[in-house]
Amino acid sequence: MLRFANSEAFDISGWKELESLSQNGLSLVGHRFIAIADCPQLVSLETEEERLQLDKIPGVESLEIRDCERLNRLPQILHAFPFITRIKLGNCPGLVCFAKRNFPPALKELEICDCENLQYLVDGNVNNKSMTSNTCLLERLDISSCPSLIWLSSRGDICNRLQHLQIESGSKLRSLFLNSKLPVMLKRLVILDCPLLECIAQNFYETVDLESIRISNAENIKSLPSDHCENFRALPKCINNFTPL
Repeated sequence: MLRFANSEAFDISGWKELESLSQNGLSLVGHRFIAIADCPQLVSLETEEERLQLDKIPGVESLEIRDCERLNRLPQILHAFPFITRIKLGNCPGLVCFAKRNFPPALKELEICDCENLQYLVDGNVNNKSMTSNTCLLERLDISSCPSLIWLSSRGDICNRLQHLQIESGSKLRSLFLNSKLPVMLKRLVILDCPLLECIAQNFYETVDLESIRISNAENIKSLPSDHCENFRALPKCINNFTPL
């Protein structure tokens, strides 16, 4: 089904033969809200020959993709989309990483679930000196049922403005923040069913707004800041088994 509620909304579902938007004369340009579901042959939102150009960056504000088994990449210049604030991805097993460079500059909410081959969010090995965690506006990050997830970012940091972080069912996740620091504005941290996770962060002390930590089925964690928890509303029952930082 292909539905355009108006010039701002773009909705595709159940198009079994769709491999790419551009091959069928479709485009992200001109739409603010995009939803794509149940397109099992969809590989990308653009072809190799017709990659989006910087001068044609669409004004997308919301992007939702689910049940697209062959989708293996998002737009290469996703990091430059200026208006997108919300992205939701579900059951896209072909995705290995979310973005090659960085989060879109206005992105505030990112939810990823049931992407079984997702290994990390951002490939920090791509040379991009202009992008830092200080320029990212991401406030909420939810990742669930991504069993191949190894880390959030291969360069070790994540958005400093992040306020809510929830990771659930990450069976290969061993470390959250390779640079040893939590995002400074983080308020809520939830970790569920991550049995191999050993380290959340070495430094909690710059995260002055942290209100709540919830941890379940993550027995391999070696330490939590038990001497810096007076303002926390929730802590795991096994806190006494952890070594204070």
